[in-house]
Amino acid sequence: METELIFVLQDKDAPLHDLLDSVLKNMPQAVVYWPIDQEIPTEVLGSGAMVIWDLNSQNQAQNLKTAALFKANETGVLILAEKPESLDPAILSLSQALGLCLTPSSPAALDASLQVALANHRRIWNLLGELEKSNRYLEERRMIERAKWVIMREKMYGENRAMTWLRNLSRNQNQKMVDIAKIILEKDQTDFPEN
Repeated sequence: METELIFVLQDKDAPLHDLLDSVLKNMPQAVVYWPIDQEIPTEVLGSGAMVIWDLNSQNQAQNLKTAALFKANETGVLILAEKPESLDPAILSLSQALGLCLTPSSPAALDASLQVALANHRRIWNLLGELEKSNRYLEERRMIERAKWVIMREKMYGENRAMTWLRNLSRNQNQKMVDIAKIILEKDQTDFPEN
C-alpha cells in the first residue's frame, strides 16, 4: 500500500464529527470525508484505504448494505457508535470491522482506537500482499512444470533433462523461465488438469 488513506463515512452534522475531526487533523494520512447518503466510490473499496464508519449516520437497512459492501471488498473498517444499543451484531460480523469505538470520551480515546485499527489494517494488507505474491509464484511454478511435461513428451526427455533444457533455453534466450514456459504452453494444445 503506497499511500495510506483514511476515508471517513460520516455526516458533517454527526455527533462525533468534531471529535473525530480533531483527532484526524494530527494524522499523517490523507483524509477524505464522504457524505453518508452518497454511493461510496469504487476506487476506495479494495484500495487499501482505512474506512472510519459512523453508524449513527445511517438506518439499519443502509448499515447492513454498507457492511456487506465492505466485506465483499476486503475493506478495513473502524466503526464509531455513539449509542451502544444501536449496534447490531449482524453489522459488526458482516463488516468484519477491525475496531469499534463506542462513545469516545476524549480525543485520546478515539485516537487509541484508531491507531489499533490502523495497525491491524496495515498487518492485514501486508499479509494480503504476501498471499498475492505467493499465489503468483505458485502460478508461475505451475506453468514451468506444465512446460517441462510438454518438453518431456515432445523430446522424450526425462524430468531432470527436460528441466535442464528449459533452464538452458531460458538462459540462452535471456528470458525468464516462466516466459519461455508461456511460449511453450501457447504452442502446445494439451489440456492439463486444473489442480
